[in-house]
Amino acid sequence: MKKILFVGVILAAAILLTRWPRESRSSEKALPGFVAQDVRRIVISSPGHSTSLVLGKAGWEVVEAGNYPADAARVATLLREATEARPIQQMDVPEDQLGRLQLDASGANPATAATRVEFLDASGGCLASLLLGKNLMQPGKTGQPGIVLGRHVKTPTGPVSLTHETFAGVLAAPEAWLDAALPRTADLVAMESHSASGHWTMALQDNGAWMVADAPVPPPKVYSLLALWMAPAFDSLAPDQKPFVVDRTLTLRERSGRKVVFSLGATAKGKIPARVEVISPDPKDATDPSRWQNRIFLLPAFYAEDTPLSAKDLLPSEEESPPRGY
Repeated sequence: MKKILFVGVILAAAILLTRWPRESRSSEKALPGFVAQDVRRIVISSPGHSTSLVLGKAGWEVVEAGNYPADAARVATLLREATEARPIQQMDVPEDQLGRLQLDASGANPATAATRVEFLDASGGCLASLLLGKNLMQPGKTGQPGIVLGRHVKTPTGPVSLTHETFAGVLAAPEAWLDAALPRTADLVAMESHSASGHWTMALQDNGAWMVADAPVPPPKVYSLLALWMAPAFDSLAPDQKPFVVDRTLTLRERSGRKVVFSLGATAKGKIPARVEVISPDPKDATDPSRWQNRIFLLPAFYAEDTPLSAKDLLPSEEESPPRGY
């Protein structure tokens, strides 16, 4: 009977979420008294994973990744959702039923365990703690994904609450919080590649054309290369950070004289190990070189696959070449 009543409560909550407008939410917050500005550390944990985010001098950092910079926007979203979350519906769920909502705090069963988020102050004191459970879904039409309506959350001593805030980006894996952006470039005038297979330099001419080996590079090939490397991103940091054999280097040169150099290794399991160096003639360059030094990043394999090894691969193919006499 207890289980039947519990399922009935969940169904009623689903109907409520679809019909109760956002303005009708309780004025009481899910985390009463929570002040995001007081948070100096965030600990996110689930079975098998744990991530600590700390607020350093330059911003948020991921402790488990050697204090590598965290994705500031993702952290800000978490703090905003924690601040704004208000219950749409609250339920007193029996302890032995919390696992059905993935709110089991014991972590004994990963399939029913909650994701725990703890917000700590500068002294390590806990400002607030929140358990994140199962999303409430509205089923999609045939062949279509469902729609996330809200999420079940719970404080350690409070009832289960349904909130519109879904905390979608809150994962306990450290790599989920890394700022994956690599150095960006602008106003490029040259790109150079060095490898055992050859060397090429693609340079911008005064007339706006890009040339390699005294031949013009077709614009589509130029655009794809620039789009690939002007704002690259990595998947993760290499877990062991061991040195690797460099297969090729790729250098991007800006008009200002600033250079970004990528040293790339061999592809393994769909990833390429890479080291990054920023060389700038401007001592006030906003790029912090220490961010990239002594780090090995793992890039998706397409960065190597889509970057030609030889100059001939940049030149027009026979199908692309214009007929003789034109």
